[in-house]
Amino acid sequence: MTPDVANTRDPKLTLALRKTHKDRVFALAVGGTAIVVALGISAWAFQLFGVAHPVKAHRVDANGSVWVVRGPGLLDATNKVLITSRIQGRLTKVDAQRNDVILKGFMLAQLDVEDLKSQLVAARADLEAASEAVSVAQSNVTRASAASSKLLADMDRRQKLLTSGAVSRAEVDALDSTIRQAQAELQGAVLSVRRAEAQRQSADANVSLLESRVDEGTVRSPLSGVVVSRDKNVGDIVGLGSSIMQLVEPASLIISARFDESSLSAVKAGMMATVNFVSSPRKEYHGRVQRIGRLVDQETREFTVDIGLDDLPENWALGQRASVSVSTDVSSVMPFVPQHYVRREDGKTGVWVLRNSRAYWQTVRLGFSSGPLVEIVEGVRHSDVVLEPIGRYTFELVAASLSWE
Repeated sequence: MTPDVANTRDPKLTLALRKTHKDRVFALAVGGTAIVVALGISAWAFQLFGVAHPVKAHRVDANGSVWVVRGPGLLDATNKVLITSRIQGRLTKVDAQRNDVILKGFMLAQLDVEDLKSQLVAARADLEAASEAVSVAQSNVTRASAASSKLLADMDRRQKLLTSGAVSRAEVDALDSTIRQAQAELQGAVLSVRRAEAQRQSADANVSLLESRVDEGTVRSPLSGVVVSRDKNVGDIVGLGSSIMQLVEPASLIISARFDESSLSAVKAGMMATVNFVSSPRKEYHGRVQRIGRLVDQETREFTVDIGLDDLPENWALGQRASVSVSTDVSSVMPFVPQHYVRREDGKTGVWVLRNSRAYWQTVRLGFSSGPLVEIVEGVRHSDVVLEPIGRYTFELVAASLSWE
């Protein structure tokens, strides 16, 4: 209790003095709190807008940039063949292993064709019998033709004797009937020759078919190459079209690369390419564009490019993954920035730009992408400095640390 309140006898005055004292204390508390809050806000604002934050930055190159097209690729071959069986049977021999170098015509496998060989023996016997039947039919034609010729000669003589009365009309008519019968037999003999000839041709075709099937029991290599896979072993039953092994010609190995369709006009045959395999990412392999695919995938919007390599890894395998870079002859005077500096905020694409030591959000219009870089068609000029986008805010004071990515 203050001295003024203690020395006051009037109760009403005492209450008034006490209320005044509390109001002073509350006012002091509120004023002190306001000062602390103001100091905190000032410190926070100074920290945000008065202290320069170190930020990684990139200065847009003022020189023209050459487009480098990058994309994934797989090791493939333009000349590869899947060795299959054209007949059904059991494998009795397989003379090729994985990684074997095979010459064209080399016997890769043998199937059991004993049943086919037995059928071939029977077919050849049928062919021989059919050939003999043709000979017999031809002999019958010769005999029937001779008989018919003799009868016709007799008819000519009797026609002459008929006028003199040496022979009767009945004898001439009987001979005429005999001639007609002989000619019918001759015609039947000719038809028998045709039928026998057709049977002989059928038997000959059957022999050729069985000989071909017997030959197909021996599977030979259609090219000189390397065995990259083997799917069957001795004793396995293979059906029509069953895979036995796969061969590839090493000289036909390529990298089948995939690029975005936006770079279709920039890539041309003969351009230099650099390939990095996943198995040896630090080593570069060089080659050239051989051909450009004429089909764009409707889902990925990518097209394929065949890259011929100057050399191959010591250990290679079909389907091996790689990354491919193709240096094009297309250049752009537009500025390029690293793609990871581009962000979308509030549905708009843009970058953070350094102006007067502060960060400003700038919307941009993108163009062609070249590997880690993207072309800025509108919104950024040459020599502008773009800031690393993570954690940026408008009017931020920045101490830029430039890099040339």
